Amino acid sequence: AQSPPSKYITAARAFLGQPTAFGDGKIAYSGRAVGLLAQPFYPSGVPGAPNGPFSLPFDLYVPPWIDPQPNETLESYAERLIPTLSIDDAEDYYIGGVSFGGMVALEVSRHLNPKAVFLISSCPSYRQVSWLVTFPGKHLAPFVTADFVRRFLWLAPLAIRLTGPLHRDQRNLLIDIWKNANLEVMRWGAMIMTQWEFIHTLTMPVHEMHARNDLFIPLSKVEPEAIVADGWHAFNLTHPREMFNFIAERMNLFV
Repeated sequence: AQSPPSKYITAARAFLGQPTAFGDGKIAYSGRAVGLLAQPFYPSGVPGAPNGPFSLPFDLYVPPWIDPQPNETLESYAERLIPTLSIDDAEDYYIGGVSFGGMVALEVSRHLNPKAVFLISSCPSYRQVSWLVTFPGKHLAPFVTADFVRRFLWLAPLAIRLTGPLHRDQRNLLIDIWKNANLEVMRWGAMIMTQWEFIHTLTMPVHEMHARNDLFIPLSKVEPEAIVADGWHAFNLTHPREMFNFIAERMNLFV
């Protein structure tokens, strides 16, 4: 059952440091502000950040990327990643991922028993990936090193513009994520996305959410359950409330 509204108001007042918030009429909160406070991780749905006071109870674990081995397949990588997940099959859990992470989630789920799999801005086949990814994945990634990629991280702000309209904080967050990313995984992942296809059948539901304006995995090539009408590839940053509501509904957290 859902918690009483008073619990969320109390949590919001403590979170904001305003004992009379939402009760004295002194400050008006926009719909966007309330949406941000409803994120399980605040700000911008970043794992490790504190839960927003209006959020539903997500217990999210984001495993660190492990380095790929030379010429490794995604299937092999997923098998090596599983021991790092600390999953207890005696408990209910879900697996999901954003973009390339969704592809990893599918392969991992072959060997585990989650209640469901979530694909956010992702797909199960290289055939659904745009040339914006497959061209550099075929013609650049195989011939460069992670150190070479690091030298060109100053171009990240330009590349990030292709993920969609972001406000300054979201853009800076994404740039920071790129600068601290495992660049060898990024290079290898770009190559994988030119050839990998998920050919297996899972026994659990696979829930897909996509954005209408995605340039990297075009909406015309996928069949998601839900579409973010004004979203782009990075809608997990720009529309976290919609994404977490989509996940929560399918986890029956609103029951």
